[in-house]
Order: sequence, then structure tokens, then C-alpha cells
Amino acid sequence: MIRLAVIGCGHWGPNVIRNFQQSGRASVRFVCDKDGERLRHISRIYPGIRAGADYHEILGSPEVEAVYIATPASSHFEIAKEALRAGKHVLVEKPMTVSSQDADE
Repeated sequence: MIRLAVIGCGHWGPNVIRNFQQSGRASVRFVCDKDGERLRHISRIYPGIRAGADYHEILGSPEVEAVYIATPASSHFEIAKEALRAGKHVLVEKPMTVSSQDADE
């Protein structure tokens, strides 16, 4: 079972969390979003998942093997790069980056 975190709980985030939880192949351990109301909403639906506003906590956690990035496209590159450097597997919503130069890097 893959232990993962979802960074971004806006429009697609709740669907992603539900799908991973129901897959039987993954366990969502953390969710992260800057919007406190979104985090409270997710915490009501999934009380066993830790919630926070700082994704750096997730990147430093040995409990998390992979991250799913569901943030605005302008933040994908930076978060993905940091997650990879932290040794996490990364899934990023499209577009992966907003520039081909960032994608090359």
C-alpha cells in the first residue's frame, strides 16, 4: 500500500482523496491546503487524515512515500521539484509546468 499526501484540496482534491482511499492500493496520510475552510471540510469527511497548511511538513515526513499535487498550475513546478528532492514519488495534475523550460529541468 502506497502512503501518500495530497497537496491542494480545492476543486479536484476531494475527488483525488476519495479515489485513492477507495482504491485499496493507497492510503492518504496527509492533506495540505492554504485554505483553512477546505482543510476543515476534508477533515470532516476524512477524520483520520492529518491536515495542514504547510506542504513542507509532508515533504519531511518518512510516513509519506508519494505526493499528488493538485494546486494551481503556477505552483506545480516548484512543489514537484521540492518533492522530488525530498525523495518522494510525484504525481502532478496537468499541466506539469507552465513553461517548457521548467519541464525540461
